[in-house]
Amino acid sequence: MSRARAAALVAAVLSLALTASANAGTYTVHACGSDGVNRAFWAFANPGLSAFASCPGVDHQGEGTGLVARAERNAGGGRLGLHASAWQIFEAPPGASLQSMSFRVSGGRASGCWAIGVWGWSGGAFHPGDHLWGYGADCNVFGGGWAYFAGPVHLDLGGRQNVRLGVRCDAGGGCPTNTSVGTWTSLKDVAVTVRDDSPPSITPKSGALLHGGWHRGRETAWAGYGDNVGIRHIYGELEGSAFSFQDFAAPGWPPHITCDYARPRPCADISDGGVDVNTATVPDGARRLRLVAVDAAGNVGAHERTIHVDNHAPPAPRAVRVEGGDGWRRSNGFDVAWENPPGQVAPIVRALWRLCRAGAPADCRTGARDAREVSALPALRVPESGDWTLAVRLQDEAGNVDAAHAADPVRLRLDDVAPETPGFDAPDPADPRRLALAVADRHSGVAAASIELRPRGGGDWRALRTGLEPDGRAVAHVPDTELPDGAYEVRATVRDHAGNETGAATDRTGRSMTIVLPVRQVTRFTARHDAARRCRTVRRRRVCRLVLSAPEVATLREPLRLPFRRAATLTGVLETWQGRPVAGAPVAVHERLRTRPDWQALAPATTDAAGRFTVAVGAGASRFLRLAYPGDALLLPAALDARALVAAAGTLRASRRRARNGGRIVFSGRLTGRPLPPGGRTVDLQAHYRGAWRTFATPRTDARGRWRHPYRFGATRGRVVYRFRAAIKRDAAYPYEPGVTPTVRVTVTG
Repeated sequence: MSRARAAALVAAVLSLALTASANAGTYTVHACGSDGVNRAFWAFANPGLSAFASCPGVDHQGEGTGLVARAERNAGGGRLGLHASAWQIFEAPPGASLQSMSFRVSGGRASGCWAIGVWGWSGGAFHPGDHLWGYGADCNVFGGGWAYFAGPVHLDLGGRQNVRLGVRCDAGGGCPTNTSVGTWTSLKDVAVTVRDDSPPSITPKSGALLHGGWHRGRETAWAGYGDNVGIRHIYGELEGSAFSFQDFAAPGWPPHITCDYARPRPCADISDGGVDVNTATVPDGARRLRLVAVDAAGNVGAHERTIHVDNHAPPAPRAVRVEGGDGWRRSNGFDVAWENPPGQVAPIVRALWRLCRAGAPADCRTGARDAREVSALPALRVPESGDWTLAVRLQDEAGNVDAAHAADPVRLRLDDVAPETPGFDAPDPADPRRLALAVADRHSGVAAASIELRPRGGGDWRALRTGLEPDGRAVAHVPDTELPDGAYEVRATVRDHAGNETGAATDRTGRSMTIVLPVRQVTRFTARHDAARRCRTVRRRRVCRLVLSAPEVATLREPLRLPFRRAATLTGVLETWQGRPVAGAPVAVHERLRTRPDWQALAPATTDAAGRFTVAVGAGASRFLRLAYPGDALLLPAALDARALVAAAGTLRASRRRARNGGRIVFSGRLTGRPLPPGGRTVDLQAHYRGAWRTFATPRTDARGRWRHPYRFGATRGRVVYRFRAAIKRDAAYPYEPGVTPTVRVTVTG
């Protein structure tokens, strides 16, 4: 319904209400007016008299037009007997009464024995009633006439139920009909006001509006409307707003229900009247509905009830979740739950779901679960293995549901099919340690693979580090450096994301999968002779000899001994166990001080075409060297530990170079090698005496490596030259080998 039409309807209803309030209980019936219609009065006449309607009334023919009741001229041989009469009668509908009447009148009588005019009475039976207007019978009065249709005349009918106009002979000897003046009563422009105070009755019959439960959208109510004077208006009210207003006095209705105020009962009963309304025009909730009827007199009757309205679909479910998460699973049965949205008027009674294959929106299934305040779909099954999306929307008890209010889809993933593999690939000549097999899974995909081996014939299985490559293969490498040589059984286990597993212990041909170690060649670090061939001419002859390398160059066959603060070069060869050199191989070099546990990386080396390599060893303290070749796909790794030994060094100084017996000299010095122990260390102060070095004191250095010791000479006779030195022994906390300082000479006389 448009806003303009709704506004017009409300205005019409308000106008009707105001009119009914002002005139409630009465209506006016018109007869024989200018329209020439009479459906209000019915005629009765005894023989010799006549009653008829000839409308509209014409003034100069007042005796023969209008609502006419008269005695015919010369009827009955010139006289009619007692109570001979003719009438035009108006009867109020049952339960109603007559309030007033107005009319224009034309009348006359041949003799005073005739009574003419208007009578009224109550009760169902016809009786003389009260003479309300006109002339009563009086035979002593001569007859006479009036002007045609004089008036208007107004009568108070006083609540009587019937009124009539006419003529009646009230003389026992009869009344004349053979005079020049006739006897008649004629009325025109008649208006009878009827009083009725009883409201219409309403009997509900059918229609969605009259049903229990919840209401939504446009609905209809059908009812029977009855009243003693008939129904003029019916309409509905929802929360005080009128709708579906129908006026049966308006043109266009079928004749049997159209109101006609030319009839004593102007309107008809409506045996099956319907009203319809869009319930969305009022807010959701409990609302007052009235079916209203107004009768011809303006009396209002209503049938009232409370209906519950909800025109809004529930919002989308909140926090939709799959119990256990949305990952892949092997069992077909998903528990889906959610939270129902707040503020719902009509309770939620149905959950509708749509299940579609992921990536295929046309491959869908639908279903529903009915339950009050439903908030879960327990044990929901998908049609088959695969990745499915589930969308849920809600329907309330009023039937509201909106596809746009579906929750965001959740994933239901079922995979009850194990992964597939044809078995292990044939060995790869370029990488014999490589174990590989093609793996695949049709639904959830391969999640992990594990390749294991054990000694052939039994033992514990050892899992290898296994990875999945982009080409769909599970790959592991045999840790041949960690295993003893021999034959090994190999097997694989493949697992998909749902937990399904497949095992494989054969190759693609169906043979048991085994591997025999070693599969790579053994390598080793060796040394070449480090002497050089030097030649010279002696007495015109060429003489050659082998000369060992300089002290700063050593081979792997002995420790590298370095003078303090001198660098050196370490040489070696990397070759296979058959003696074939390994060319272009990287050699990692690490070192650590003898007093520390951590290794430090040095610059790596690379072998030449003969497998040779050199390593630069810088100046410093005693250290361990570690050479390592990582190996490759065909060669095993090799490693070797070597040592670089550096003698400790220091200084020695005497406070004097000459002294007398009994005199005192202070010896001092410092250690030049770093790092030093935090608490310092001892040195042995020695003197050469009787052919040997003898320790006579062990002073301790400070944290900076400095020491000092006084000495007094007391047993010297003559002149003696003494030699002194400081010996630095090997110490676990000091990363140097034993060393001595330069000697100092002191001359003593006694």
